[in-house]
Amino acid sequence: IAIGQSGASLKEFEGKLSGNYDSEMIADVLNAIGTGEQPKVWSWDIGDFSMDEHNDLACVVRYSKEKSKKCSIFFFTDINGTLTLVGNVQKPCVD
Repeated sequence: IAIGQSGASLKEFEGKLSGNYDSEMIADVLNAIGTGEQPKVWSWDIGDFSMDEHNDLACVVRYSKEKSKKCSIFFFTDINGTLTLVGNVQKPCVD
């Protein structure tokens, strides 16, 4: 029996981020992703992408209501203690 991947719920994603960011920074991310479209987080990475000695975040999100085979990639940079959305692109994805 094969079980397909389903991505992490926002609640699960929030739990994963809590070891690296405070609740206000996590709220910045969740607000940018949006909660009303049933998002699932398929992948994420934390690192100093902006080379300013503060951890940034990149994540891949797929919306359950999205009918096309696309995912959204979000890029956040820690600017003065907030995770600021600095990029968001859509790319094709494969189930």
